[in-house]
Amino acid sequence: MDTSEFREVFAAEARDYLQSLNDDLLLLENDPHSSEILDDMFRAAHSLKGMAGTMGFEELAHFTHQMESVLDLLRTGELEASDRVINVLFSSVDTLEILLEQTINDEPISSFQDIVSALQRLGDPQAETTETKPLGTKDVSVVLDEFNRETIKQGLEQGYNAYQVLITLRPNTLLKSVRVYTIFQALEEVGTIIQCNPSAQDLEEERFDNQFALIILTHESAKEIQAIVEGISEIEQVQVSKPDDVTRQESASALEVEPRIQSRLRTRRTDKFVRVETDRLDKLINLVGELVISRTQVMEIMKQLEDSEQKNAAAQLDRVTTELQYAAMNLRMVPIKQVFDRFPRMVRDLAKASQKEINLEIYGEETELDRGIVNQIGDPLVHLIRNSIDHGIEPRAERIAKGKPEVGTIRLGARHEGSHILIEIEDDGQGLDVEKIRQKAVTQGLVSGDAKITIDEAANLLFHPGFSTADAVTDLSGRGVGMDAVKAAVESLSGTVDVQSQTDQYMRVTIKLPLTLAIIKALLVVAGGETFAIPIQAVRENIQIERSQVKTVQQHDVIVLRNEVLPLYNLAECLGFEPIQSTGPLAVIIVESRGQKVGFIVEDLIGQQEIVIESLSDILGDIRGIAGATILGSGRVALILDNSTLIQ
Repeated sequence: MDTSEFREVFAAEARDYLQSLNDDLLLLENDPHSSEILDDMFRAAHSLKGMAGTMGFEELAHFTHQMESVLDLLRTGELEASDRVINVLFSSVDTLEILLEQTINDEPISSFQDIVSALQRLGDPQAETTETKPLGTKDVSVVLDEFNRETIKQGLEQGYNAYQVLITLRPNTLLKSVRVYTIFQALEEVGTIIQCNPSAQDLEEERFDNQFALIILTHESAKEIQAIVEGISEIEQVQVSKPDDVTRQESASALEVEPRIQSRLRTRRTDKFVRVETDRLDKLINLVGELVISRTQVMEIMKQLEDSEQKNAAAQLDRVTTELQYAAMNLRMVPIKQVFDRFPRMVRDLAKASQKEINLEIYGEETELDRGIVNQIGDPLVHLIRNSIDHGIEPRAERIAKGKPEVGTIRLGARHEGSHILIEIEDDGQGLDVEKIRQKAVTQGLVSGDAKITIDEAANLLFHPGFSTADAVTDLSGRGVGMDAVKAAVESLSGTVDVQSQTDQYMRVTIKLPLTLAIIKALLVVAGGETFAIPIQAVRENIQIERSQVKTVQQHDVIVLRNEVLPLYNLAECLGFEPIQSTGPLAVIIVESRGQKVGFIVEDLIGQQEIVIESLSDILGDIRGIAGATILGSGRVALILDNSTLIQ
């Protein structure tokens, strides 16, 4: 069977199971005697092994089988969930992740012999002295898929016997496919062959060594099945046994789980969800975007007509298109849990490495945002959490001396706020050391030696390229490439970063992001005679000022707005256009750029409008100050401004 079309589905399902194993291991570490957790882990490993076997990924199935055996010993109480066992299982999950990616991408399979040996030693301490089976060795035992397990279960209920028949042909057997055909024909006279390994096609084309296995449902006994096969020539050995899956079913150890766990499993694998290729989804979103543009054009035309029926029809089109637009946008929305799931394991490992006790609290993991943002926000969050572990949370002795709880806390959460999502990373550590930051800034020439800085100014210095307060470079931080990378990544997503801190109390980083990047609200303005779009989330307000209100400080134009001095730029000049001179008040747009408010003089305000973001051609490359383009209702193209790179 050609399984290539199922690869992506298999990969997605496998990653779900691996994430479940990671989560359960973290729970097992705190509750090593929980039968519910162990049952859930066993079921996840068992299902992953079955899926891999069905796909023909024998190395992956074999490795998972080794891990499953250890989990079975834990479930039966033959093995204690000690720190050593937990660490080996964590390493096994890491290995499975690597092995999965190598398998899916058709890369050479690594050996992983050390971890295989470690798993085998957990089950049998004497295994250290015995020869272990290399990961790449073919395992001809049959791993049943879900469908065939159910088929066998029904067969057993009807009085049939299920056997695994392991057949070894004599060395140098000629026409092996003919011998296989004879065996299959003889067995199908007394039963039904459910599954075989290698596949029937591989057997037919002689893509196997001298050994293969099959599962048969029959009314005959094991001795009778063995006699039938041994009666065929060129057979060196026949072994008839009950399949592992059937044995487990009969002992009620593999498939009997607590109702609560069954509920969790149903939640993870439910038929109400349909997996769709991202390319198809993106095509749908693009078509909806084109429809939104056409709707805008129709509404512009309708403004010039007097016919009430035509206007009503246009209004109905507007409503339906808007509903379709929001429905399509919801298809792009995924829970941020996909990102948050990676951090409990990361915090656990880094805390142990830094010899700190840290508790990670997560909330709002079901908050949804655009899939494109989810794919890009992971790395910035990694930087921030690593900083909290390294710079924020103090060592145990220091926390006790300060009267703090021995265990530090990092809180990671997300919530909706209007058309935005807020992601917060907060720790109860030492907060910002303003004086230390000031000294580092003086050393790097960022501030003068006698300058005093506020805590907000200290926070802004953290985002300066190459800035770091670390006394030495560690595996966690100290290279000065973290916070500026965070800010750049967030701003590329049309987001902002805010830092709040109190010395010896806390530090909180808040990331504000738009819910979607496909269709956004924008303010249309005119500069240099051309129309431009400014994302509405960056606009703080628009004002009119008299020319006399423009002041010059150190050869730069500024305005004073509510006792706050703001830099002032002419938008046309920033874009390389010749400004159109006019008399009267100046229209100014106040936007947030790199954490600071900036004023841009524009020639006219058109108003707010929903726009569809279109990326620029690769031929143009990255253009400073331009984030993309959109098509207006008039059919004209308007450039979308990136206020974070508009000024230097």
